[in-house]
Amino acid sequence: MNGTNQSNRAAKIKAALAGRSPRQVGQEKALTILHWIYKWGWTSPRIVDLLCNDTKLVNKLVKKGWILKTRTESGGAERDVPAFILTLTKNGIIEVERHLHK
Repeated sequence: MNGTNQSNRAAKIKAALAGRSPRQVGQEKALTILHWIYKWGWTSPRIVDLLCNDTKLVNKLVKKGWILKTRTESGGAERDVPAFILTLTKNGIIEVERHLHK
């Protein structure tokens, strides 16, 4: 990568962070998804990717114990039916409600 590309990339990253740390950005993305599932009852990994532009977020939230990833009966074989659905765990609900009252 040449110097111009590196400086352009650095400028894009700085703009995306908008004064926030990478950790803060990650926490905001996680809360966005938790609130979305809390509001709608479930979501799919594709919606998470569309909302947060982060394909790894689902697995991070599963590992934290905040969401449950359940394979659908059709397993993605049917058109417009996701292979997995995501729902909140008890800990996920507690985390969302903790932030709702701030």
